[in-house]
Amino acid sequence: MPPTRPFLAVFEGIEGVYRRVLGFALRNKIVVGLGAFLALFSIGPVAGLMGNEFVNQEDRGQFVLEAELPAGTKLDETARPSLPAGFQGARGPKVHHRASTLRRRAR
Repeated sequence: MPPTRPFLAVFEGIEGVYRRVLGFALRNKIVVGLGAFLALFSIGPVAGLMGNEFVNQEDRGQFVLEAELPAGTKLDETARPSLPAGFQGARGPKVHHRASTLRRRAR
């Protein structure tokens, strides 16, 4: 048995399925058109369920460092650049952006 025979059998099977699907699509144009229309406009509700982030924060090469200070710490002391432990180490040719946020903790 030549090695091409199994591949040809697979391709003939795929071609048979393709012919049947194509025949159905040509005989039922309205059904296919409605299906395409519904698929196009169902993307909106599905995208709403998924959110707006397709790439996780970890996959973007970002790190989040948090520092929690005792109650009553003055804002000047909080804003010192040396407080976030890793922030000083976040320098170098591969570090493109750094950001810092001050916020109150919800009680």
